[in-house]
Amino acid sequence: MVANRMTANARAVAVFMHFDSGLNYNQIATELGFHPSSIKNCCVRFQSNGTITDRYRSGRPKISTARDDRNLIRLVRQNRKLSSEKLAVAWKLSGNKNASPSTVRSRLQDERYDWKAAAKKPRLSIKQKKDRMAFCKEHKSWGPDKWRSVVFSDEMNIEVDNRKGRVMLRRMAHEKYNDDCILKRTRQGSGSIGIWACMHYSGVKFFKIFDGRLNAVRYIEILEDCLQPQLDFAGGKEHTIFQQDNAPCHRANVCIEWFSEQEINILKWPANSPDLNCIENLWSWLDKQIATEEPRSKDHLIEIVTKHLNNVPIDIVKNLIDSMPRRIIECIKNSGGITSY
Repeated sequence: MVANRMTANARAVAVFMHFDSGLNYNQIATELGFHPSSIKNCCVRFQSNGTITDRYRSGRPKISTARDDRNLIRLVRQNRKLSSEKLAVAWKLSGNKNASPSTVRSRLQDERYDWKAAAKKPRLSIKQKKDRMAFCKEHKSWGPDKWRSVVFSDEMNIEVDNRKGRVMLRRMAHEKYNDDCILKRTRQGSGSIGIWACMHYSGVKFFKIFDGRLNAVRYIEILEDCLQPQLDFAGGKEHTIFQQDNAPCHRANVCIEWFSEQEINILKWPANSPDLNCIENLWSWLDKQIATEEPRSKDHLIEIVTKHLNNVPIDIVKNLIDSMPRRIIECIKNSGGITSY
């Protein structure tokens, strides 16, 4: 029986038998069980190069050139949501490269384009970007101590079965928040319960769970029950600034009059800017806590939300509020565009 491939040890023995013992290739082949041509190749290589190892093998050549690969990247940038199967077809049509989907994935992985879920961010108009830019420039000089005097507020709606869909696309790691790598959406929500909460550097002390959506009257009721105690806890309204977004119930005339009567200092907030509001990240933290307990009913959901909002780690709150200067700087850097927060 003739072996197919010689081991390093067999090659060394063959070279010794040929050059030191004087045996010919057929004799060595019979002795070791390899084909005579394999013995000859091994001995000739040793005589010419002084080595018994195989020559470098480059393997199967790539079916695409560097230019072809750049064309593939161009196709990805044109439509981030194309699957590898559709990219293979588009690549063939644009450059006559008959590649399999696995080859497409391999090329993209070599260029560090991974299949990732699109980041969900608000759709910003030109005016909104200008307003965000103006707001950030106005508050650029605010240091951590100034932001620590702000009471941040927000409300959210959440469902018992709160599953969020994902959209996959191809991008590099640093492209996560590129305009063509995010899933733009209109800010809205619905669910079985609503939550209003306010957050100060001293922690999350007061919140309210409600049914349905807020109107101006219900919003004032919540402010009377929760905001006034929070302002007192934070050092009094004369030393505190209240932040709220531009939800319709917040901008109602009756609410504006109420804040004026209460002499509460309101931080004017740019529209469509949840990424600048650090309490939004508190909702993300809460979402993760709820997901771990998998609520199965509305009462169970209320129980879970109440438990976690009553026990928000103070380090999380402080880190979120201290991130405000960085959010402002990043928004200015992006000319009022979206940030990574």
